[in-house]
Amino acid sequence: MMTKDLLSSLAREGKTVELFLMEGLPFGNPPRKGKGSLAAPLVFAAFIFAGIIVAFQWLWIFHSRAITVAATVAFVAIAFLVSKISLRNLETNVLHNLHTIATGPNTMFEEVE
Repeated sequence: MMTKDLLSSLAREGKTVELFLMEGLPFGNPPRKGKGSLAAPLVFAAFIFAGIIVAFQWLWIFHSRAITVAATVAFVAIAFLVSKISLRNLETNVLHNLHTIATGPNTMFEEVE
């Protein structure tokens, strides 16, 4: 409550903090605390996966130029497919968000609650 009093006093002084006083504004309020986080196990798993990839490269791929070229082509193909799928999902999300914004603020802020 003290934060709202502080923000309203700053707003009276002509500062541009009125946006924080609006209820339902995305990113206007601090996030709620979650029960737990999966960040540490995911980072640990990423390090293990990266170590496996480095060992695989060191033991098998970089001993032959032909295998190195084939692996490079395979990784380029995989990167192309992943980026194509990711961009398609991004396009779908952008279209959904534009539709939500176009339907008006009442519908847009119902999803936040």
